[in-house]
Amino acid sequence: MSYEVMYNKNGILSLEIDRVVEAAYPNPSQVYFNFDVRTGETIGIRDVINDSLFEKFQAKVFSDKIDSLKEYTSLLKNQLAQKEIAI
Repeated sequence: MSYEVMYNKNGILSLEIDRVVEAAYPNPSQVYFNFDVRTGETIGIRDVINDSLFEKFQAKVFSDKIDSLKEYTSLLKNQLAQKEIAI
C-alpha cells in the first residue's frame, strides 16, 4: 500500500491511496480522499463544484469516459487483429 498527496492548497488536502491485493492474480485499486484541513471533514464533489455548473461538469466527465472507453476498445480490437493479444 502507498499514498500520494495529490493536492494540498487552499485548505484542501487530497490523497490517493494505492493498494494491491495479492491472490491468484494481483488486484490493484486506487481510492481518493479529500479533506478540509481546517475542520477535518471529508469533501465531496458537490462541495467544490457550483450547483449551477454540476450538470455540465457531470456531462463532460461522462463524455470523456465514453471517449476513453471507445479509444480503449479500438486499441484492443487492433491488438486482437494483429494477434498481439488473444481471447
